[in-house]
Amino acid sequence: MIGGFERSHCLVNIATRVISVIEYTVWYEFFSALVQTPLLRLITLSVFESLLLSSQEPLSFIFVDLFILFSITIFNIPAVTALFVAAVFYRLSNRLLSFHNSIRGLTRFIPSINSIKKVMFVAKKEKEYYARKKKINNITQIKFENITFHYKNNTIFRNLSVNLNLKQITVIKGTSGIGKTTFVDLISGLYKPNKGLIKLNNENLQNIDLFNWRQQIGYVSQDPALFDDTILNNLTLMKNYNKEKLKETLKITMCNHFVNKSHKKLNTIIGNRGSKISGGQRQRLAIARALMQKPTLLILDEATSELNPSLENKIL
Repeated sequence: MIGGFERSHCLVNIATRVISVIEYTVWYEFFSALVQTPLLRLITLSVFESLLLSSQEPLSFIFVDLFILFSITIFNIPAVTALFVAAVFYRLSNRLLSFHNSIRGLTRFIPSINSIKKVMFVAKKEKEYYARKKKINNITQIKFENITFHYKNNTIFRNLSVNLNLKQITVIKGTSGIGKTTFVDLISGLYKPNKGLIKLNNENLQNIDLFNWRQQIGYVSQDPALFDDTILNNLTLMKNYNKEKLKETLKITMCNHFVNKSHKKLNTIIGNRGSKISGGQRQRLAIARALMQKPTLLILDEATSELNPSLENKIL
């Protein structure tokens, strides 16, 4: 009886491993190789998984029947022992399948975990250290000296030299993809040049505390990020503010007209991304918000594209 039980237990272990190998390795690799497109692969594997889950119970019955048949006819295990082991296995099969499904569910998160690990690796690699870096204020000049910059396989700038006076308006014009945004990213230190120097008041940008420098930059994009909150909170970012400075900024950006016409004035809710106001009003609010921070350098990246020429000239 004990010998038959041990042989039955051995058969159960072998069968369980075989099923696991077939289900987890062969079929998964087969469908992954068969379908190369990621979307089709996901759909195919999802369909296959659904079919597999729906067939688990019928397969369990078939396996138990085959187990009893082979145990009695081939391995000469007593019928009582075979029936006993089969009954125990069937009772445990639901538990095993539940555990197996939990493990399979966890494997779905593996691609996401790998993606997060890659992002963390890149973030750690590109981490900026500000300790012992020089903080510089009252910047009046930005100088590019023989700057060469490559992005992937494209050369964006080659031996570029230019002086920018921060006490005046500088316009950078060009077709899409010519490198206007890259130029701004180099100024802010988001990109490092492959060759040449960028200087702020004749101080190498690489020796400057970039966090401190970026705090002095105001950036307004064509599609500004506004919050589903009041006009006031969008302008001040819920920080302490000077009322006279706020009043002056609203006047400079021509925001005072539509703010005064609003029912709740500065307490008017503008909706998610400013959905309750016009495109021109959104851009004017974004410019006003940037001016509230008293930036040393104000960058307008097509930030007045929705304004009429007359209003644009008045603001600038």
